[in-house]
Amino acid sequence: MTKRFNMALFLNGILTGSMATRQRHLRQALIMQAAIQQRWNRDNPWTWKHKHIRWFLTYYIKKQAQSTRYYYRLTALLILQRVKGLPNTAKPLNRSISIQPDGIREGKPGKSHERTRESSERVRGLCTRL
Repeated sequence: MTKRFNMALFLNGILTGSMATRQRHLRQALIMQAAIQQRWNRDNPWTWKHKHIRWFLTYYIKKQAQSTRYYYRLTALLILQRVKGLPNTAKPLNRSISIQPDGIREGKPGKSHERTRESSERVRGLCTRL
């Protein structure tokens, strides 16, 4: 009998921020792990391919709110950073973009700045790499 992959230990080195943020990322990573395990029988993020994460973000959570999908994308970025050994690029992204009821806006949370074309392309590029 094999042990289930420990997602908390896997993400421990890359998780930063408040305890609530860390718990949210861990909870969402466990949901991603369960969905990918059920569909492709791959329990371990080291064996996941981009198609698995893309499927999860495109089809599994397609009926969720836009803000929920955004937070799942951040969690997916953390998992990819851990697997690929990339620098933590989600940290500046968290500070510069906030989720508003009518979409993603550039600037500090709560401010109503319009997105520039460059910033929207950057966000789109980060989300489509998955």
